[in-house]
Amino acid sequence: MRVYFFYDRKTGNVVHEHRAEGRTRPNADLLKLVHPSNKKASLEVLEVDESEVEAGRAYRVDPKKRILQADDKKRPRGHASVQHSSVARQS
Repeated sequence: MRVYFFYDRKTGNVVHEHRAEGRTRPNADLLKLVHPSNKKASLEVLEVDESEVEAGRAYRVDPKKRILQADDKKRPRGHASVQHSSVARQS
């Protein structure tokens, strides 16, 4: 499973997170998943393996190094925190 973090390219703040099975998708296709209220022109996408993230943890991206970092700041539930689905995964 791949996890896609959509983040502001200047600040590194994550605005959306998406999980998907299978192959990498082009950024243009991925950006269609982001809510229209987000300015897509200012966003970048970082793709990581699911094993690199911890459920319930908030993350940010170092925009210069393009690496995922745990964010110690408290965030409202559901805002840029990784949630694991209780739905069984299909093989």
